[in-house]
Amino acid sequence: MIAENIESRFVQSIKRITANDIAYVIGTRGDRCVRWFQTSTPSWAQALVPQLKLLLAMLRDSMSGQFQLSWADMSAITATLLYIGNPFDVLPNSLPEVGHLDDALVVALCVSTVRKDLRRYALARGAQLGDVEILVTPESSGSSS
Repeated sequence: MIAENIESRFVQSIKRITANDIAYVIGTRGDRCVRWFQTSTPSWAQALVPQLKLLLAMLRDSMSGQFQLSWADMSAITATLLYIGNPFDVLPNSLPEVGHLDDALVVALCVSTVRKDLRRYALARGAQLGDVEILVTPESSGSSS
């Protein structure tokens, strides 16, 4: 039920993204969101950091004309970064063990949504294709915190 709520919010937020939102994210906001995710989420969510960094780089390159990306994909990336940077999300981050599940789910939803372009971008940049794969489970890291 919570996952469906998060997915529904994500889909709705994509529809509301404006050019100003994208400009805000490709400025310093995107970097702050990535840094927060990298330093604040549990070890099991850290597998998403390379994807998040790649998403932000792809958005920036798209806006600078170096990579072609659809409005829908730019909106999905922007919505993701705005969501994880919002302290008033579905699951408060202060909840032990589960507070970051919604942030991780939104990043995973975004990666899934833009997967084809993310693969194309990773290949063009010489990034490891593993950086675009979603392999996040508490068991995969050997730790749940």
